[in-house]
Amino acid sequence: MANLGYQTRTTDVGRLLLAAGDDGLCLLAFDSDFGVQESLDRLERSGADLAEGGAAVDQAAQEVDAYLGGLLRKFTVPVDLSLARPFARRVLRRLMSVGFGELTSYGELARAEGTAPRAVGGAVGSNPVAIVVPCHRVVAADGSLGGYSSGLDLKRALLQIEGNGGLSGGWGPRRRRSL
Repeated sequence: MANLGYQTRTTDVGRLLLAAGDDGLCLLAFDSDFGVQESLDRLERSGADLAEGGAAVDQAAQEVDAYLGGLLRKFTVPVDLSLARPFARRVLRRLMSVGFGELTSYGELARAEGTAPRAVGGAVGSNPVAIVVPCHRVVAADGSLGGYSSGLDLKRALLQIEGNGGLSGGWGPRRRRSL
């Protein structure tokens, strides 16, 4: 890892930590996930030199603010998945094809990767770049919310931004994304 700029932001969905460098946004975590200081320590242990602010993290923060305000549907900020393990990187890259307002299931991701839904669930749950890599768009096969490492209330709030807030089983084909 190289030089990374970081910042914390307080938003309607909670406090966020963002970190980005030359290769893109590498961390977008909710304070409830690990705590800001623990996340910063994790980045330093990975070999990153941290400094507050910077153009890359500022761009990411602006896009996240616009998304949370309902003004942005597609992120343009580059994403750096170097904090994820190789299998998780593959799953998360595939997940990035699920667009705003679309949903997929753990089973569909698993079929696309040729692996088990539990393995996909672990990869999705380890996502270091929440929101931008849309792990909130993955639901259980029966249409229920499934899990979310930051809590189901937060997952509901993010889905609400995308028009899926009433999700309660039976998510329709127009919302389904085949991978």
